[in-house]
Amino acid sequence: MMGALMRQVSRLMPEIDANDTYLLKMQDNLFLLQELLSSERSSIAAAKSATLGGFWTKAGGNGKKIRSLEYSLGLLADLKATGEDAAACIIAALRTLKEMKCRVQGIDGRCENALVLLTPAVAPAT
Repeated sequence: MMGALMRQVSRLMPEIDANDTYLLKMQDNLFLLQELLSSERSSIAAAKSATLGGFWTKAGGNGKKIRSLEYSLGLLADLKATGEDAAACIIAALRTLKEMKCRVQGIDGRCENALVLLTPAVAPAT
């Protein structure tokens, strides 16, 4: 029974490590995406500002373009919120995974200790 539990635990460890690596890569990609969104937000805000400047000089006619830019800024804000939610989920998953890894290592250690206690001692030959 203990041997089967130890085999199960030993199979879990590489899986936990792989998931940990995958989540860290996902977190890096998410941060990169957030940087790109921030850059895009800045360029759209600059375009909006330039359009508004042109709006006041032409006294109208740019309303459609301004609404389009406002819509784009709204989408970027939604993406930012979604990215923040995703980052929180990744961090929570990493914490859970690390806690699970610690628990599995504890179980593995206890199984090894139990096997040592259950293994009959061989008396030295005289």
